[in-house]
Amino acid sequence: GQIPNIISGLNLGLNYKGFDLAASFQGAFGYYKRVSLGSFTQTFFDNRWTAENNNAQALIPRLGGASTNGLLSDRNFIKSDYLRLRSIAVGYSLPTSLLSPVHIREARIYIGGTNLFTLSELNKLDLDPESPYTIQDGQPTTSYYPQQKTIMLGVNISL
Repeated sequence: GQIPNIISGLNLGLNYKGFDLAASFQGAFGYYKRVSLGSFTQTFFDNRWTAENNNAQALIPRLGGASTNGLLSDRNFIKSDYLRLRSIAVGYSLPTSLLSPVHIREARIYIGGTNLFTLSELNKLDLDPESPYTIQDGQPTTSYYPQQKTIMLGVNISL
């Protein structure tokens, strides 16, 4: 079906000798997404049927328009399981012995990021597994701006 059988999340936190790590994972498993072939991706074009590429998954060219591309078929359903690293941060807190002479109570430097990687079959099609299933002009679509990847570098100082 198009609703995941399992929706999961995992939060990790580790601290060791001033170093800290925090990570958050999210995933969904056991579902399929209907991908409208009316919006071809480069992958579909590259894997089209040719004499050299005659595998069972290749799209076969035919005379006529593309009016049947949106018809329901199991060809349009793609396994959509995914596991995403939602956020991660690694930091180091400077020892108080270094900070007290300059009247700083705490100082921490860190690097982090969000949405840095996603494991999914949909990656091959350049589709985000969290894209909404919507109807556009009477046809299902996966038109959606994907999750932003961000990288942060920072310093926290407490006086």
